Amino acid sequence: MTGPYAGLRVVELGEGVALAYCGQQLADRGAEVFKLEPPGGDGLRHVRAHGAGASKLFQWLGRGKRSVEVDVGTIAGAEILHTLLAGADVLIANLPLARRGALGLGDSEISAGYPKLVAVFESAFGVAGRMAGRPGNELVVQAMSGMLAAEGKRLADGAPEAIQSCSITQIPAGVVLTMGVSAGLYHRERSGEGQVVHSNDLGVALMLQGGRVGLNAPDVETRAATMERVTKQRATGAGHPAMADAFVPPKHPVASAGTAYYRAFVTQNGAVFLGALSRPLRDKVRAALGIEFRLRDEPDFDPEDPEFQAKARAFEAGVIADMRTRTTEEWLDVLEAHGVPCGEVTFPEDLSGNEQALANDYLIDVQHREDGPQLQVAPPVRFGRVTEHRRDPAPALGADTEAVLDELGVALAQEPNGTP
Repeated sequence: MTGPYAGLRVVELGEGVALAYCGQQLADRGAEVFKLEPPGGDGLRHVRAHGAGASKLFQWLGRGKRSVEVDVGTIAGAEILHTLLAGADVLIANLPLARRGALGLGDSEISAGYPKLVAVFESAFGVAGRMAGRPGNELVVQAMSGMLAAEGKRLADGAPEAIQSCSITQIPAGVVLTMGVSAGLYHRERSGEGQVVHSNDLGVALMLQGGRVGLNAPDVETRAATMERVTKQRATGAGHPAMADAFVPPKHPVASAGTAYYRAFVTQNGAVFLGALSRPLRDKVRAALGIEFRLRDEPDFDPEDPEFQAKARAFEAGVIADMRTRTTEEWLDVLEAHGVPCGEVTFPEDLSGNEQALANDYLIDVQHREDGPQLQVAPPVRFGRVTEHRRDPAPALGADTEAVLDELGVALAQEPNGTP
């Protein structure tokens, strides 16, 4: 198979969803990816795994890679690692700084020893500051980035509830790592020199909230007032629920009703989402639903007028009731005919048979050696001159160890012989 990365040799060293997703993206596009796994295998193999087989998550993230089971902490294992790097184009890794140093993979050592290598390193919190080198994961990054509190959902005891519907920080972090690889390779193509690239998960989480995390002059006064309320609650020891209420006061009744143009509604047989943020789109919703009340689009809009507030509450209740009178399919026909951005509310498992996903090849068939046929999520990016994605299944643990060592001309040590 061909692809944008065909002919490139990539070493994947470390564990975690972001790193594995980056490696998968490179493998899908033609790169030869050597996944170095510790004795016993990558931890993702065992996440909600059924029986002795690899987990569904690993089978997806490991697609198209070659598995080399090796303990790089031994002298023999380190020799295998560095022999691989000598012939590699790219290293993707997420090792603590101390671990990198012990393996001879510091920035300066990479630049001196492998001048044409593009080395892309992931960390949870970056390489500077007191938290540099600390471990992190999806939920820790959600908490520290503000995502978890901003979501506004709480457990029964008032603690903030994690976002669990998807890997909201780790998959984007993998995408950013892949961007780092591509940029590093472009730099090498132009200059002839390799590159050391760093990315961190906290930075990616901030990127996803850029408009909210950032601060500009008009925002200073508003934010200061908000944080003053939070600081007062923090000082009293009131705890998270009170702090969160201070941060996000109860919604104004008019503001709440205004979301009738941008929210999900229950229908006769399911739910449908309307996505009308601009006035032209809200006009289309009004035409589709046959409603007149314009809320914030009214020329005499006054959110503090009690009469206006009552009208807003009645309006929202009326839309909610009206949406329950037809099926999702009927509403989609009406809304689409008026040009309203909308969609059925579905479950992730529904997508395996979704006509749109299948028509665009977002899902591909993979034949797994032990588990048989599988349907897996494909890369969303398409290249006009490359019509196929790699469909090789994830490897069994150590399936390629012997073959890779033969290719490298390295003998497989039977026993560890010390640490580097």
